[in-house]
Amino acid sequence: MSKRLLTVSLVVLCLGAPAAARQTPPAAPKPTTTGSEAAAETQAEKRSPPPAEQPQPEGQPVNIRLDLTISDHHGAGEPAKRAVTIIVADRHVGYIRTSGTNRTPGVTSSVLLNVDARPHILANGKVRVGISLQYTPAATDPTVAVSSLNQQFTLILDPGKPFLMSEAADPLSNRKMTVEGRVTIMK
Repeated sequence: MSKRLLTVSLVVLCLGAPAAARQTPPAAPKPTTTGSEAAAETQAEKRSPPPAEQPQPEGQPVNIRLDLTISDHHGAGEPAKRAVTIIVADRHVGYIRTSGTNRTPGVTSSVLLNVDARPHILANGKVRVGISLQYTPAATDPTVAVSSLNQQFTLILDPGKPFLMSEAADPLSNRKMTVEGRVTIMK
């Protein structure tokens, strides 16, 4: 009889083991929440994750030429002119940095001309261009302080057509500085 009891015990044990393995442990008790907290949790569960940020397109495979002319009017006579040309790929940034030192009898001054440009060809064929410009002309008279021009614009331009970007008056004298330009899509 002991053999028989041992056999029955083994059978019961073997049959019961898989059933015990399939049982899931009891769930942890859920903390109690108020009605408004439960509603907030339900809303949070219903929300979908934010959409992935779309990459910005590279732009068209063309270059854009920006020609700028800075005219420095000192009263009577012809204005001093500075020309800058910058070529930049569509939707990219280009910049020019120039500086120097002007030495005349009794006057030493720094001269600065910096231009940054970011063009973007629009669907209608026009060009939106962000321009930053910094210009400090040479001092020629030790009795007159030199003013600088520092501007930042975003403009919508027609390719090939000249534009007047700005006219600025010198706060210290009758001097006037203008910036004119033209944008060209190079193909």
